Amino acid sequence: MKGYIYLTLLFVTGMWAASPRPTDIWVVRDARALQLYDKYRQPVPQSRLALYPPYSPWMIVERDVVLADGFSRVSRVTDFDETFSIALNDSGNPRLRYGTSLFFFRNCFPEKDTLRTRASGPVRAGNISANPRQALTGGEYLPPGEVIRLLFRYKGYLYAWQFSRQRYIWIAGASRRYLEKTTLESRPRKRPTLFIRDLKKRVREYNTKYRLLAEHLQNKGAAPRPVPRWILIREEKLWRLTLERPELAAPFRQTVRLFLKEMASWVESYGYTVNRQPAQLIIMERHSG
Repeated sequence: MKGYIYLTLLFVTGMWAASPRPTDIWVVRDARALQLYDKYRQPVPQSRLALYPPYSPWMIVERDVVLADGFSRVSRVTDFDETFSIALNDSGNPRLRYGTSLFFFRNCFPEKDTLRTRASGPVRAGNISANPRQALTGGEYLPPGEVIRLLFRYKGYLYAWQFSRQRYIWIAGASRRYLEKTTLESRPRKRPTLFIRDLKKRVREYNTKYRLLAEHLQNKGAAPRPVPRWILIREEKLWRLTLERPELAAPFRQTVRLFLKEMASWVESYGYTVNRQPAQLIIMERHSG
């Protein structure tokens, strides 16, 4: 697993602009326990909620909103990408389908940097809990070269995604001096005539990286496991980029999500419009005029 997720460093793009104002954040261990609705007020299916890793954060846009029926209450939230509504109970907390860990962090500041640990300097990481100080007491040090992505700052601590272990972690804010930014080159707008050629080439490259990395891990003693493979399907007036075996997405939830986000940005640089879904990308030509 460690090697697979490290590839997501290649796929990460900027996800949001840092806000100068504090915000509140929900963190839930199992997103499937939420009663979540999309921007069209349709229930988000369990199959999509299952793609969220444990302890995924939800940044609150509006804490408590009463709907048109006069009694239903929701929180308007974002997963740092898309906007949703979380159904609330009478106490103003998320209404859960079943019991799971739920944390509320007040006065947080969104972050957006992708960082790498330096060769010198300790960066201790702790598992997610309501008390980051306590979590770091029993944590472990990140090795040099470890890549993380910051999501938000809470008091003197940073909430981050650790790519190599596909998990969310706490790190101390003071550790930031031992981290350095990892930048990705921006892409200029491309000629649409080269799009199909470049798209197929890019998909082949990703599939090759997955396969070679799987072979490397098996040579190191890892148990054999199916490798995700992306395929392109041509349909009338559109291309569909999807997994050959969608059931393989579950162990690579964050990898799939970040890959599709990066691919969507890349496709748009050629003048095409996209519809990004949990485990596939629909590519449609943008009409001129």
